[in-house]
Amino acid sequence: MLVRWLVMSAVCAVVLGTVACFRVSANVLHHLPSEAGAAAEQVAEVAFIENDTVVAYSLMADEFRAEFSQAQFDAVVRQMHPRGRPITVSAEDYEPITGQAAMRIFLVGQSPDEDFYYQMLMFGTSSKGYKVAGIFRSNGPPPESNRKPISD
Repeated sequence: MLVRWLVMSAVCAVVLGTVACFRVSANVLHHLPSEAGAAAEQVAEVAFIENDTVVAYSLMADEFRAEFSQAQFDAVVRQMHPRGRPITVSAEDYEPITGQAAMRIFLVGQSPDEDFYYQMLMFGTSSKGYKVAGIFRSNGPPPESNRKPISD
């Protein structure tokens, strides 16, 4: 009887371990930085270059729109550009956020008079797509971190 119980316990452990492995691997997040970068560029071009904050706001993540109104978004975009706006914007680097369906995208904008440095928090995965959940502007290039070039 004890031997039978030990065998059944071992079989259960193997079966449960296999199920647990499949569950863990099913939750692996797959990211495509180039897709996240393209989504970030789209919002940046519409909001910063074209100055169409209504359309840009509609492209933002649901979580962002639940937190900020269209008017607040418009005010933030205006505050970010007191002396002018870029005429080009490109996503250059990304930074993974370990274990999250999110990443940071670093963008550089340019005009004849000024360089613009942005960071966008992106929510999503390669299978679900990406949406901008946060926009930040700094006065210069961001400090070194776990950034990697967007090149996939």
